[in-house]
Amino acid sequence: MNVEQLFARLGEQLDFVLPPGMRSMRQDIEQGLRTILQEALGKMDMVTRHEFGQQTALLNKTQLRVTELENRLRAMELKVRELRQQEPKQKK
Repeated sequence: MNVEQLFARLGEQLDFVLPPGMRSMRQDIEQGLRTILQEALGKMDMVTRHEFGQQTALLNKTQLRVTELENRLRAMELKVRELRQQEPKQKK
């Protein structure tokens, strides 16, 4: 549920719980609650779905690159071992 859906639902609930005489004040009450909620959400350390998606994609790309580099390193280490085994043994 996004924030706008939350406010729409809140407005519906206000219509339901407010007595008929106070329904004219619904917009003022809703605006006050909206302000309080936006301030509270602004203080939280949160990211949008879009930002989360971007970070997830970057993490996946980075993990793939790390795996590729690990595989290259293993291949190089194997090649070094093979070359060392092929060197003639030096006498001490």
